[in-house]
Amino acid sequence: MRKRKPDGGTLFDMGSATTIQNAEAIGGGEKTPEPAPVPIGGKMRLSDFVENPDNPQTITDQAFDRLLGKVERIPSGLTAKRIAYVTDHAAGKYVVLSGNKRLRALKRLHGDDAEVPAEWFQDITSMSEDQRREFIVTANVVEGRWIAKLLTSMYDKDELARLMDDADVAAILADLPAVQQVAENQEVDQESFADVMELKIKLTAADRDKAVEVLDGINADDMGAALMTLITEGKK
Repeated sequence: MRKRKPDGGTLFDMGSATTIQNAEAIGGGEKTPEPAPVPIGGKMRLSDFVENPDNPQTITDQAFDRLLGKVERIPSGLTAKRIAYVTDHAAGKYVVLSGNKRLRALKRLHGDDAEVPAEWFQDITSMSEDQRREFIVTANVVEGRWIAKLLTSMYDKDELARLMDDADVAAILADLPAVQQVAENQEVDQESFADVMELKIKLTAADRDKAVEVLDGINADDMGAALMTLITEGKK
């Protein structure tokens, strides 16, 4: 069932709002609102755009700073993933449904009155309200998953930290086997290792019972010491 806004209207009901106001203008002699500005000469003015007041997505300061850098370094990326908007004729503005953070970055970098290429934007006013509601979510969903081994062979950790959130980098590194997190033939500072390290072994329930029985039979202070005794005796 479609959710309603607290004021009783539906989300992004631009067309209906304009129709109602135009009807009032015709009946009461009030001036009809001006339509949203039309791009001229392949440029669009940033001040003609506003962020979606009901945008359900936010961004951390760290991620926004990274976005600023990306937009500044690779502005052509905005053509590949354009800022999608609908026209609010009543307000004479374009309301962004996907790309609010990129719009904010552009305004931060160039100022509200700057004119930027029209190809960075996409008009989706023709979408129905149901389509707009779905688009807001699907346009921001990442379908793919990183292949940790391949990604880390192409980018080092510092580069990934510059391009991605810390949590995303940590998740990618966690997907790597421990032995792959140290480059082959790389000198390792063993002095930095902890005095006590944890060893995890995967066993079936039956094998676990056998291991515990054997280790319990060895005269040692704990299981770790018993295991080392078993290994040492086995080498003799």
